[in-house]
Amino acid sequence: MRLAESIGSLFLNFSLVTWTIAPQFIAFSTPTSHLMPEPRLHSAALKSYLAQTPPLPTSLPEVEVKPINGTVNIKLLNTTGATITYEVLGDTKPRALLGNTNFTLQNLKLPVTVTFHREDHGLLMVNPKSLVTGFLEVTFSATTDFSIDKQTLVVSRGGRIYLN
Repeated sequence: MRLAESIGSLFLNFSLVTWTIAPQFIAFSTPTSHLMPEPRLHSAALKSYLAQTPPLPTSLPEVEVKPINGTVNIKLLNTTGATITYEVLGDTKPRALLGNTNFTLQNLKLPVTVTFHREDHGLLMVNPKSLVTGFLEVTFSATTDFSIDKQTLVVSRGGRIYLN
């Protein structure tokens, strides 16, 4: 076998993979070819991990809220005419917030991750405001600007608010 064929064979049998998810939440299927198997994510464990993990340090906080004994209350205010589905990861199941209504999530332990999306698949502009100690108001508005569409809010242990 020539050197070029040996090197080509070597590259076919190895793949470089970079994971951004902790390895304990990834399981591999049995490979049936020379390709790297696709990872499967364990959703319950991953949701718990994400709820406890702060966002990447490269993102800048939107605003800060001062927690009370490690907890906050978050008022979700839906100013769109559409229903928004939200979930507090590791705490609640998906819930519906009807158009032009509000709901307050109470005594959420930090860190906390809240996911949300419009059921009609429209875009959301999210505006968090810290009104008083331990209380965050999050206003959802309709937008047509893809660059400001958000689906996740994270409150770190220190009370920093991140949107993604």
